[in-house]
Amino acid sequence: MFVIKSLLLQGLSRGFTIHSIQGFVSTIFLVEYPHKLLLLDSGCASDVARVKSFITERLKRPMADLRLVVVTHCHPDHQGCWLYGFENTPLGGAHLYSKDHGIKIAAPSNINTWYDGILGVVQHRLDISLGYYVKACQRFGFLMALPLLPMLFMAAWLPYWSYYPRCLRFDHPLHDGQTLPGFDEWNVIAIPGHTSHMVSLYHKPSKTLYTSDLMVQPKPGGKFRMPLPVNFPSLMHTTLSWLQREVLVETLLLAHGGEQAVNAFPAVVSKLQGQLQNDTRSLLVSKIISLPTRETRRVNAELCGGRAWTHPR
Repeated sequence: MFVIKSLLLQGLSRGFTIHSIQGFVSTIFLVEYPHKLLLLDSGCASDVARVKSFITERLKRPMADLRLVVVTHCHPDHQGCWLYGFENTPLGGAHLYSKDHGIKIAAPSNINTWYDGILGVVQHRLDISLGYYVKACQRFGFLMALPLLPMLFMAAWLPYWSYYPRCLRFDHPLHDGQTLPGFDEWNVIAIPGHTSHMVSLYHKPSKTLYTSDLMVQPKPGGKFRMPLPVNFPSLMHTTLSWLQREVLVETLLLAHGGEQAVNAFPAVVSKLQGQLQNDTRSLLVSKIISLPTRETRRVNAELCGGRAWTHPR
């Protein structure tokens, strides 16, 4: 069973409905137009059946209506389902993103640098185990799930568990400031910090921002929190400052928290910036679960070399 909610943004005049599907770890958003569908991140491998069932059974629409899948960054709860576009594996839900249906994949142009090198291979398996650990925390609580982490890391090296590849084959490279192919009202915004390449998606007419993992809300109605890990605190600070200054937001779509109406987005961002400066425990955890991969060393070398990152816009 899976939980589905639907939000009709600003009435029928906007011309689309946003459906939220509760996936294995994260919330997956499906944007429904009269003649096409847009998926905001692909979810985990086990979410294939959920998404496919919702499209074909709840919406009574063919999979060919899914015109674009956007992958905002390479973590397993955002990229994991992509595997099924190219292989019929025994993990279920094969061909969800098959090119037989004409479905295209869009992703940040530099997404495949994240897991480069030997430490990138290890980080990839660590991220798989952390995905399962997040699910265990949701079910059992943080302290009860903590002893499972070493076992999950070992299991992540098993063929059956390593359910998504390190490198992504995609059709449309995404850059900051461009619009989504076939969905011109959705704008791509670079939001590095959690990773070096993560993007968000902004629908300006309805002031709706899909944040990906820029922020999370662990408990319904609770506080907005920083994601884990924050690999690049200085980049995260620049990202938050730019969004606070330049983007008007009335509705947040959180991969970990669902749809949220906000009256004072700048105040939300200010609190996140305060956490970034003062929450030393979260920053310490970020360092523990993030390895010095080739990509993180490259970015940190640029930052330490005095090359301050400014938002492209």
